[in-house]
Amino acid sequence: NVPIHFVGSIAYFSQDIIKDALQPYRLEPGNFVQRPIDGIIDYYRKHIVGK
Repeated sequence: NVPIHFVGSIAYFSQDIIKDALQPYRLEPGNFVQRPIDGIIDYYRKHIVGK
């Protein structure tokens, strides 16, 4: 099984509903990311600016 990841505020705040909907189909929820830009900024700071 491969986890299904979700991006955006609607998915983030609805993750309980989404998890319940995935369960009967044996689908595995992955990460729920509210603001993907935060991860991009962290990566940039660690790998680009930190060099």
